[in-house]
Amino acid sequence: MICKLSSVICLLVSISVITHADDVKRPHDFTWPLETDDTCFAATFDLKLNLQYKTEKGNSPATFALNDTTYQSYSVTCDEPDNIHQLIISMLNPYTNLIFKFQLNDTSVTLAEVYGYLYIDDKILSPAPIAPGLYSFTAPQQLFEASRDKSFQCNTKTKIENILNNDNVTITSIDLENLRVQAFYDRTHRFSGYGDAVSCNADIEKNSNLIPIIVGACLAVLIVIVLVAYLIGRRRSRAGYETV
Repeated sequence: MICKLSSVICLLVSISVITHADDVKRPHDFTWPLETDDTCFAATFDLKLNLQYKTEKGNSPATFALNDTTYQSYSVTCDEPDNIHQLIISMLNPYTNLIFKFQLNDTSVTLAEVYGYLYIDDKILSPAPIAPGLYSFTAPQQLFEASRDKSFQCNTKTKIENILNNDNVTITSIDLENLRVQAFYDRTHRFSGYGDAVSCNADIEKNSNLIPIIVGACLAVLIVIVLVAYLIGRRRSRAGYETV
């Protein structure tokens, strides 16, 4: 169902509020506030929005990556309420607002919810959608858990799924990659870099799988070196015997 007028107003207000952010700043880096030392939020990641929409010929897929062409601006709400930080990213082509809601529970920080608004335009998508318009979506999540003094890191692609959608447009997944985030940074201390990283399970498993591969490769190289040395030594010995 197309969003109600209140959602349209919300989207327009959100875009107007966050356009003061540095539009020249390259995407993927979401440190806030800008150009000050009292950092309350820091994050970097790559993002892709995958969706499926209805056309007269059936369902069609589409993917929109956050890059220099689609990025518009971002902001972070750090002050209200005290246990909620929201990263708001605005994208163009299509017009999109993505809100990442981080929650502080005692000393533990989690990504509690991802939601937003997406404007489907028949000039952007081909074939044209059956019902162009503004759509909302939400994905309750419990991801990226870490203590407040640490950062969360996940280089492996993380797919945010189980997104609540509507009949005409389905957000199949929001993909995050090369991610590092630290919300609720202690603003009484000058930001000097991310805290110790808490790695995601996917990275841990990938590194665990790499260890036997690296060890095997090293052993193979060692065997080749020993074999070559043996052949060279044997050839020299034979040459010396023939000389005698």
